[in-house]
Amino acid sequence: MPEFVEVTGADPDTNPDDVKFTEIVAKTDDLILTAYGKRLDGGMGFEKSDEIRKDFKKSLAYLALCDELFTDEGALNKFVHDVLPDKLAEGLDKITALQENGASNKEILEAISGPTPPVPPTPPTS
Repeated sequence: MPEFVEVTGADPDTNPDDVKFTEIVAKTDDLILTAYGKRLDGGMGFEKSDEIRKDFKKSLAYLALCDELFTDEGALNKFVHDVLPDKLAEGLDKITALQENGASNKEILEAISGPTPPVPPTPPTS
C-alpha cells in the first residue's frame, strides 16, 4: 500500500469506508506509476522502467502529486482524464454517471458493451 495511505490512518480492517479509500489510492498509485516516465531527448516519448518508477516514488514530487490528487477537489478526476485516452475517459464518465443514478452492475455492463446475448439452451442429452 502506498506510503501516503499509511499516513492517513486509514484502517480497512475496522472501517468499510477505508476499504474503498485504500482501493482508490492503490489504483491511483498504479495509474501514476504506469503513466510516469522520463522525457526522452527531443521530447519524442518517455523512457519508462521499474527503476525510474521506484526513484520517482521516493521523490518529493511524487508525494506532492499524491497530496494534490487527494486534497484538491477535482484534481484526481482531472488527472485521470489527462492520463487516460479520450475514449476510455468518456467510458469512465459514463460508468460514474450510471453508478450515481443507481444502475446495477449488469445495466452498467450493458451500457458500455451492449446487451448480453442470450445463452442458447443446452441440447438434451440422450
